[in-house]
Amino acid sequence: LDFITDVLKRNPSDLAGLFELWAVSRERGRTGSDTLISMQKDCTFMITSGLQAILRRLNAKMNYDNYIPALVEKHNVGLVGWPADADFKRMSMQSSIVPLRNLRDALRSGECRWKVL
Repeated sequence: LDFITDVLKRNPSDLAGLFELWAVSRERGRTGSDTLISMQKDCTFMITSGLQAILRRLNAKMNYDNYIPALVEKHNVGLVGWPADADFKRMSMQSSIVPLRNLRDALRSGECRWKVL
């Protein structure tokens, strides 16, 4: 436990939650296909789950329209590593397969993730 808090600078329960999120998102990705709808669902799940984990609130919701005041300013958290070719908007509004696939892959790998700012 000292390693987790001293070296990784994480609370052990946070690390367990992040591991669970990673495992679930990887498993979901293996069974899904690359249809627009499946990638929208996968991205929505990973973004929402990550937000809930970092805020430690199961009722937390992503707010694209008021992202800066509702999440960045109010909770001091933000998404880092969002792919440049993916528009920052609701997943249901995403209509291009390639940028959505890039976002999904970035979320899966942890390249795009929630971070305390």
